[in-house]
Amino acid sequence: ESGWRRAATGTAMLVGVVLLTSVTGPPEAKPFPGGWRPLIIGYFENGWSEVFGDSFPALQRHAEQIDIVMPFWYSIHPSGDIEDRGARPEVVEFAHSQGMLVAPLVNNAKIGTTAAFLVDPAAREEAARVLRRIVDEMGYDGVHMDFERIPARWREEYTSFIAEIKAALGPGKHLSVAVFPQVDVPEAISGAHDYAALAGLSDFIVLMGYDRHWAGGTPGPVSPYDWIERNINYALFDQGVPADKLALAVGGYGYDWPRGGGRATVVPSRLAPSLAARRGATVEFDSESRNPHFTYYDGSVRHDVWFQDERVMAQRIAQAREHKLIGLAIWRLGYETPQTWTVLRGEVGLRAGPGR
Repeated sequence: ESGWRRAATGTAMLVGVVLLTSVTGPPEAKPFPGGWRPLIIGYFENGWSEVFGDSFPALQRHAEQIDIVMPFWYSIHPSGDIEDRGARPEVVEFAHSQGMLVAPLVNNAKIGTTAAFLVDPAAREEAARVLRRIVDEMGYDGVHMDFERIPARWREEYTSFIAEIKAALGPGKHLSVAVFPQVDVPEAISGAHDYAALAGLSDFIVLMGYDRHWAGGTPGPVSPYDWIERNINYALFDQGVPADKLALAVGGYGYDWPRGGGRATVVPSRLAPSLAARRGATVEFDSESRNPHFTYYDGSVRHDVWFQDERVMAQRIAQAREHKLIGLAIWRLGYETPQTWTVLRGEVGLRAGPGR
């Protein structure tokens, strides 16, 4: 099943890599083909609770490993008006001082047909002009567009909007676009994203590699290995997206599904092991999906928890290496397990893009 509302929002070999890093410290980064290294991208949220906290501490702790930060600070309403959701100049200043690019995430304020301005060329062009003004006024390096669940019939209109943003930004500004997986995902959800066209207009597209099972669906792995591989292959070989135009987003969260009905709750992956320990559960590793999970009972109600940890990150790094993808993105900073950064340091190394 696929619901697609992002949370806010050799198995033995991979396990061995993770255990080795925790026991002996981070190994030297393995060379990528031709000396190539993926960009590391960090999605960022301001946070709203102790559980769903501010991304800034994680950005500060791991700045030397992050190339681009994409803070979720702007939404476009059906009218085309752009809402500031809490832009923070101190985050921009810090990121730039560390050599990172800053490209805030811009989404549609509500999913679906509420992005109605897309069918109005004048409204699209005005929104693109306002985005350029925001970029200039705030000192951003560009923008990252993330329009979700817009109707497939607006495919051409969304592509036109991205072209208009590209023209408004002009040369030298970053533009990237988040896209849904399209293998085993209904066209009504993913059909508005024209991979080839969007990749051609932008620096790269970011394939959201999660939510195969989602909060409103049945329990199961959030990011199965084979599903991710098939979606990468679909983008590269069926849609003709060049590898240097495709980044892969990795989730740092999971879901806690109560059996017998009701939506799942989001569980940041850093909290999943402590939840299991508190409930007397054992975290197991599913050999088919290569995702961790556990089960516990709250009274008579069974709960199934699936999440994405450093072992999933190790898999995605291996897939990026095999396909020579341009980058890996983390949704989102502050959700991930601490060991995720150990794996990234050992497998990828420090920043090789902007600022290095």
